[in-house]
Amino acid sequence: TSEHLLKLLDVLKPSRKVEISKDLLDAFARTHKPINDPILIHTVFDIARTVHDAIDSLSPEGEQRHISSLICGFINKVECGQDLEQQLNIYVECRAAFSNLDPVKDRLIIAVAALAMKAHRFLKARHTKKTSAFVKACLAYCHITIPSIDDVFRRLHLLLFCGNVALLNQCLPQTDTFLKAAITLIPDVPPMEEFEYKRKHTEARLASFLKGFWSTLVVVPGHPDYGPFYLVQGLLNAIPRYPWQSHTGVLTSLYIHMLPLLCAYTQRKLPYAIERVESNDVLYGGSAEYMTELREHFATVVQAIVEQLT
Repeated sequence: TSEHLLKLLDVLKPSRKVEISKDLLDAFARTHKPINDPILIHTVFDIARTVHDAIDSLSPEGEQRHISSLICGFINKVECGQDLEQQLNIYVECRAAFSNLDPVKDRLIIAVAALAMKAHRFLKARHTKKTSAFVKACLAYCHITIPSIDDVFRRLHLLLFCGNVALLNQCLPQTDTFLKAAITLIPDVPPMEEFEYKRKHTEARLASFLKGFWSTLVVVPGHPDYGPFYLVQGLLNAIPRYPWQSHTGVLTSLYIHMLPLLCAYTQRKLPYAIERVESNDVLYGGSAEYMTELREHFATVVQAIVEQLT
């Protein structure tokens, strides 16, 4: 917290300043307790920015990973107690300062979502007007930041994660926004990826993600204008637009795994629920129109399975 520390660092040659800043960040992350002192946060933030600004597009991948881990170590130490707005402001500054490193942006998204859940925990899911606005600000931060991450699978998982956070906080429009963004991303998933210098197809990873997606859709309420199954319909439209391999059976397996989701919708009471969120079992109560539309989706999925098998 000495006012002279940053001045001393400025005296050093740029390369030496970066090396010492790395050592300081490493020691700070390993030894320091969570911090809420504004002066200390500002000082370490400046040191982290020095390290971040030393990398460019030509920096080795290992160096970028090392610097990312150092900066994430600083982010993990920031803890403003019940002053959640101050902590969110720090994360906003971090996003602006460390925009070149995807792992840091990833960590910031997780941290901001955790802030929303902290507000949820403090109020036991009973948000006031002020805390509801704060949670929506956190979700907006995540929504803006996720598209800047390069890895498409990481974007998918973050969108689903933030959709779950929004649902738990009863922010239904934001839930729809995150889940729809994930669905529209499915056709953009590249068919091949390189892993340990080998090229492999991405369909198994995508199928694994979608099977987790189904479990969230069980409790997501339908849309007042677009109907109870508009997200299911969006998935049924998006899935065929990805280049699945015909000989592996992954697509067939995926459609088969969709049947339990549709079966859950037929139940008068869903197998699980979110506190203070009315799901389709409450909203539609098994009405005739609801069941008719559900049977149409059953027919579509079963027809797709039969086509795959033949």
